[in-house]
Amino acid sequence: MKLFASYFPLLLKELQEQAVRRRTVVIRLLLAIIAYLIFVAVYGSEVSRIGRQALGQGEEVFVCVVVMQFLAVFLIFPAFLVGSIAQEKENDTLQLLIVSRMTPGRILFQKLMAKTIPFLSLLALTVPLLGLSFALGGVESQQIISLIYVVGLSILNVGCLTLLISTWSGSSVAAFIGVYLIGFVIYLGPGFFAEMFHIYPDKPYWRLFPFAAYAIDYRSGLATHVANTWYLWLGSFVYFALAKLLFIPRAFVKPRGIVRRLFRAVDQEFDRINDEILGGVRLGRRRAADLPEDDPIRWRELHRRGMNRMHHMVRVTLFFAVPATMIGLFATGHSNYWRYKDWTATGVFVLWGIAALVVTVVSANAIVAERTRQTLDVLLTIPWTMERIIREKRALVNRWILVFAIALGCLFGIEALFEGSTFRVSGNSWRSRTPLPGLIHFTLTLGLVFLYLPMISWLAMGIGLRAKSRARGSVQAVIAVALWQVLPAFAFFLVLLVTGFRHGDDLVWIMMASPAFFVVYLEFFVDFNEIFGDSTVLPVIVNYAGYALLTVWLRRWCLRGAVNKLGRIEENAEATGRSAIRGVDL
Repeated sequence: MKLFASYFPLLLKELQEQAVRRRTVVIRLLLAIIAYLIFVAVYGSEVSRIGRQALGQGEEVFVCVVVMQFLAVFLIFPAFLVGSIAQEKENDTLQLLIVSRMTPGRILFQKLMAKTIPFLSLLALTVPLLGLSFALGGVESQQIISLIYVVGLSILNVGCLTLLISTWSGSSVAAFIGVYLIGFVIYLGPGFFAEMFHIYPDKPYWRLFPFAAYAIDYRSGLATHVANTWYLWLGSFVYFALAKLLFIPRAFVKPRGIVRRLFRAVDQEFDRINDEILGGVRLGRRRAADLPEDDPIRWRELHRRGMNRMHHMVRVTLFFAVPATMIGLFATGHSNYWRYKDWTATGVFVLWGIAALVVTVVSANAIVAERTRQTLDVLLTIPWTMERIIREKRALVNRWILVFAIALGCLFGIEALFEGSTFRVSGNSWRSRTPLPGLIHFTLTLGLVFLYLPMISWLAMGIGLRAKSRARGSVQAVIAVALWQVLPAFAFFLVLLVTGFRHGDDLVWIMMASPAFFVVYLEFFVDFNEIFGDSTVLPVIVNYAGYALLTVWLRRWCLRGAVNKLGRIEENAEATGRSAIRGVDL
């Protein structure tokens, strides 16, 4: 033990700290309950369906375990590891690790193992289910061995990629957003690209996603999986080597946005063109910054960083809106539009995911960022009510909501315009059938943006009020929002399994507890008569009215939490502020 502590002191320290935390036990307990509820539902449905012939039906349990393990690896494990290096930079403690006798490779290895070992203990909760699926029959031992190999290799690959992004990033928030966006591009991007262009040569592009690689060779032996996953070993080695190479050069980097520097270079180039061609005429940007008048906190939020300024946000809007418009026009430009309908649907879902992620992270960091920068006490001395302070702190959040509303509105508008029309292939022209269905669809889909994004922003801000660090606030808020989208669907299918897939029409209302439900069904123009029976207007009214009331409640919950958690005395705050201002005027 002494030898282990002398060679891996950082690993031992991290494991001891995690072992005494209460949330470690709570997380393991919750995951164990979820895993065994799934088993009870699947196994119970099989027994009720075929009675004593359930033996030999262990494959259903095995498939559920496989899905759970891969979801945990690609959704939960990055959140565990993403703050390992970035949070050390924010706390100014990475320098202490550098001056120690440990090399960068040892530091990175210990950080990786400090999160991998507890995560493996979580996955170990599903081992009894694997044994039970094997005992029921229908599952071969080589399938279980191959699963252990692919899952372990996936953990190594995802961990090294997350460690590289955390080493490169200057803040935990940037690392958190980057790891999911970059991970989506690396693992799922080639497959989506191949699907959109209808490239199907033995589906090699989906093999870059380990879950798909395992599913394709589901019944093959270990040797086949070892031969087909060599790229995961190569990727893990490259990611770790790059993290080790960049550890010292990026150790003292400050959070400087790459996008902001790119915009600054664009500004300089346009300034040169303006000076040479237009004689110094400048449009859309002021040289002198506006000074605050009545809303100093709002002004500070929108001018503190260059990326928050209006002309930069316009460029971000174009960055999302132009590709979205091009995708919509490409799909509608084909005579067989419905063959390319997946293009617009994919664009909508990707934009929704990015919008929810960005709005959640920005909202969660609105207050906790002040706490980590040690400026919260100064902010609380302003003689305003907490409601007004929070409202002005949300200025940047509202701007991001508007950015994604414009980008999504471009796709919604193209879909509504085209799908509300009748296309005539012979003349490559289209004539309007009636504008009303398209207008209704556009109004409903765009209304979801202005309803759902503020709702999740209030939830994320309320969670961020209780966080002590930016990384923890971001992770907790994203997990809460993700569970909100997934748990109703999980409960719906769980009840269906328990009831033997009976009364499905009556249980579909459970799905409305997930905000993602209406996003999916409005996108695919599902006939609500087939889902909700004879009532078509009722589910729309229930959805919008219910979530509007929930948004109001979340707002009140967030404001009450701000008063309680921040220790602010609200009595006569505005009156004190007005008296102080009048005293200054006199």
